Amino acid sequence: MTKIVIISRNQKITPNLVNKKINVYNGKNFHELTILPNMVNYKVGEFSLTKTKIVHKKKFK
Repeated sequence: MTKIVIISRNQKITPNLVNKKINVYNGKNFHELTILPNMVNYKVGEFSLTKTKIVHKKKFK
């Protein structure tokens, strides 16, 4: 089985990709994604986040 690599995050998910594993590039590394039937007609980039949430430590007085 060959892995499908997608760099363009604005491609739509079509029905022929259902139940396949693809690698989506998020700007830094590749994120593995399994396509489910309810993901059809969404864009690939909606399922691969590009930014991480940063939590700063609280200062104690």
